[in-house]
Amino acid sequence: MHRKKAIDYISNSVPTVSLNAKVEEVLKLFLNKKHFESISYVYVLDDDKLAGQLKIEELIKSDKNEEIIKLIKKEHNVSVSPDTELRRVALKAMARNLTALPVVDESGKFLGAITTDTTLKTLDSKAVAQILRHGGINISHQPDIYSTTIKTSLKHRLPWLLAGLIGGIATAGIITGFEKTLEQNLVLAIFIPLIVYMADAIGNQMEAFVIRDLDKSSDFNFKKYIGKQLEVVGIIALILSIIIFIFSLISFGSTKLSFVIAVGLFCASISSVITGVMIPFIFSKLKLDPADASGPIATIIQDFSSLLIYFTIATIFL
Repeated sequence: MHRKKAIDYISNSVPTVSLNAKVEEVLKLFLNKKHFESISYVYVLDDDKLAGQLKIEELIKSDKNEEIIKLIKKEHNVSVSPDTELRRVALKAMARNLTALPVVDESGKFLGAITTDTTLKTLDSKAVAQILRHGGINISHQPDIYSTTIKTSLKHRLPWLLAGLIGGIATAGIITGFEKTLEQNLVLAIFIPLIVYMADAIGNQMEAFVIRDLDKSSDFNFKKYIGKQLEVVGIIALILSIIIFIFSLISFGSTKLSFVIAVGLFCASISSVITGVMIPFIFSKLKLDPADASGPIATIIQDFSSLLIYFTIATIFL
């Protein structure tokens, strides 16, 4: 299988300046109406070799007569080689909380940059794959698959999977809607699969329990049942959130970011009780087989809810 590499996605339409330039000269680059594909960073070159990169915000805050060479810090000099896999470029960008990465050859020559758009599209494609993978994992077979016709099986199962597919596409749009939040905090993308998976896993448990209990109980008390599940899941979600908070804090050293991830996981987990119990219950009341219908529908609703909750919390606190 062909793996996408950095060399195929390099953009040369990025701002570059000489190592000996001053801040005022750099800012003039953006006043001459020259089009740049990305202006997240200005790349500083010593001849044709990469000396470092500076955020636009850093330049704006600096004195106009300040020399660029004095603003470059060692930790800013992060780059990738042309043959680096694109997904590894994206992961490296997230790990260093960068929105774009310069590409240099073995001699250190600056070749261009992997821009923010490319990085986000790479992350987005992986998140979409994760979402769609969850869309049909709970589909159950008919009780007697050997005697059931293909037509009947398709009639019972395909409509819900199509609904899940459409929902998956809509859910993927959430990531695009919060693109600005992701650009500023790329580390958030690392935890998208985790947030989605944990909420789905809890929801899947709820679905299994409620389908079983609906079948066995003749006097199913919805309010009492969901109250009990909320109590149990609340404790589970709190434990999981504390663990992920500690892990994130140790890994990235940001209390605020760790708080957002932990609260996002807690709220997404709690919301999964509603979808996990409510959807099978509604389908049961509509005389539809909850084992066929609730899986993909509940999953995609939960995916949508989890991402919306996660990014809303991130937008508020970051």
